[in-house]
Formats: sequence, structure tokens, C-alpha cells
Amino acid sequence: MPNLHFLTALILFIVIGIKAQELKSYSDFSNEDIFKIDGRTKLLPNAVELIGSASSVSFIASGKSVVINCKSATDAYGFIEVSLNGNYIDRYKISAAGETEIEIDLKEDSSNHVQIFKATEAPNGGLLLTTINAEKLLTYNDTSSLEMEFIGDSITCGYGAATEEIPCGSGAEWYDQHTAYYAYGSRIARAMNANYTLSSFSGMGMYRNWNDEDQFVMPDVYQTINLDGNKKDLWKPKKQPAIVSICLGTNDLSTGDGTKKRLPFSKEKFTKNYINFVKLVYKRYPKAKVVLLNSPMVSGEKNDILVSCLQEVKNSFEETHDIVIFQFKDINPKGCGSHPNIEDHEKMAIQMIPKYKKLLIRK
Repeated sequence: MPNLHFLTALILFIVIGIKAQELKSYSDFSNEDIFKIDGRTKLLPNAVELIGSASSVSFIASGKSVVINCKSATDAYGFIEVSLNGNYIDRYKISAAGETEIEIDLKEDSSNHVQIFKATEAPNGGLLLTTINAEKLLTYNDTSSLEMEFIGDSITCGYGAATEEIPCGSGAEWYDQHTAYYAYGSRIARAMNANYTLSSFSGMGMYRNWNDEDQFVMPDVYQTINLDGNKKDLWKPKKQPAIVSICLGTNDLSTGDGTKKRLPFSKEKFTKNYINFVKLVYKRYPKAKVVLLNSPMVSGEKNDILVSCLQEVKNSFEETHDIVIFQFKDINPKGCGSHPNIEDHEKMAIQMIPKYKKLLIRK
């Protein structure tokens, strides 16, 4: 008489084997018929590196589930965020050691739109998607023709916004509350069915950063793919954005940590660098509509100074370009380090979306 335990184990082995055989591994991310890649990314042999905040890979899958294999490109952990059919699934920690495997249940008998976003930012190190395992990946038909880019600092990155899972001050790393998916720029792009890039870096300023006077600033690093100033590795976007949104100035106006020497804010340096930076943007994207934002983290006299600087920038282009200034209203940031939290980013996006839609129809 056959051993019952042996038969049970054999059946389980066969079932598991069949299930494993049902999944096909996809690692050729250069296949544009299957994979859609957005943001600051780099194609590698059998992998794609997610570099910038909200850089993403999208695909259409069918079957019971899809398995995502991802690993850190450095010795530090990171986070990705996954959405399924337009609905946010979760934020996943990507280990600093070995590959992290994430299984997402799909809706059977239908095509499923899966999107994978980098939650953290460029200075946190790249995250490598190595394989997508699915029963089948279908042809990806991109319905988005609109391109947008959001340039900024920690606010644009979504720093300190995801506070429910890991409360402020309780994480192991400063980026534990990052959520680029829920940042205002990502929200605006989704609402407008746009492809988009977040060119953002925490602490970054237009002429000086949060706590220093002489390090690289956004104009120095913007054209490099990793936002690190390495001019041997430049960023060359495939498409031209219709709208370029710039939210910088919070760190230029900052007093820093209160310990390191901080010079008074120089309106002249800030405005000069800003004008030159906008010239650079127009050189890259001649037809883009540019929006200059104030900051939800700056108020009172400092906000007046910031807005007056933005007005000078706008005025310097009045004969050649139609630049728009946008000011946030009634945003009282409740995230980590007085940054906007998820709800604040939603309020910011709600205020901005109508303005951006109107901008597209302006001549």
C-alpha cells in the first residue's frame, strides 16, 4: 500500500512544479512593446535601474499573479511602490542584501496594468528590477501623449510624507517615510494622464542647499542622470515635456541646522541662478511651458521674498516666453520635518491641477 505521506508530498511537488512552470521570466526591459519606462532610469543588461524619484516600469500582465524581483544597486536598502489597475497596492522595502521577491495577485481572466515606482530618490542609490515573472505579458499600448517634468527638492520627492507605517523619528534611515507615488507631481500627472519625471533631490537649492553654501546645487546636477554632477553620465530624456514645473527656494531660504555658519539669503544670487537655470530648461525643451512654484514650507516675509524673486525671473522672460507663477494656499505641512504629508500633497495637487490643465490650452 503506497505511503500516504509520500503521495501527499508528491502531489504537492507536482502542483508546485506546474505553478512554477506557468510563470515565464521577462528580463529584456528594452522591449518597448512590453515594457514602458518613465523617469530617470538606466537600461542595463537584463535589468533596468530606477534612479530618480517615481522612476517607473509599467506592463500589462495576465494570469493569477506576477512576481517582481528587485535588488539594491548599493549597500543600502530602498523602497518601491506598486499600483495595480490604477489602485495603490503597497510600499515594499528592497533589501540591501540579495534580491527581494514581491508577489502581486492579479485579477484572473483579464489584463492587469502593473506599475512599479521608486519611492526613494537618486542619492539613496539605484534599485534594479531584474526579472518580471508572469504567466504572460501583453503588448503595452501607451494612451498617454502628454509629458511633464517636476523639478524640485525634498517636497517634490515626497520626503517625510508616509508617516503611518513608520512614524517620524522611528525609522532607521532619513528616507524611511519617502513616497514619490503620493507626491504632488505624481498626483498631478496621474490626474492628467501624463507620463512624467521627478527631477528632485532633498536639500537641493538654486544657489545654495539646506545646510551648506558651496556644494553642488540643482543647476550643477540637473543634466546628470543621477543628479550627482557626473558629467560623464548625462541624462537624455527621450521625449520633450509640455510642462516643466520648478519648486525650488525652500532650502536657499533655510537657516540650516542652526549650528553650521549660514550667510544671509542673497536675493541677487538666487535670482541670477534661477534665470540661468530657466534658460537651460528652455534650451533643452524649447516648446515647454514653465511654471514657477513658491513653497508650502515657506511663509510670511520669506514667502514674500521668494515670490518677488520668482516675479523677477518671470519678468526677465516676458518678451520671449509666457511663464506662470503658482502660489500654494492654506497648506500647513504635517509630515516629518515640517514637510507635507500625504494629505497635504493631495491638497497641493488639487490646487494645481486646474491651473495646469488651463496652461495646456494657452497659446
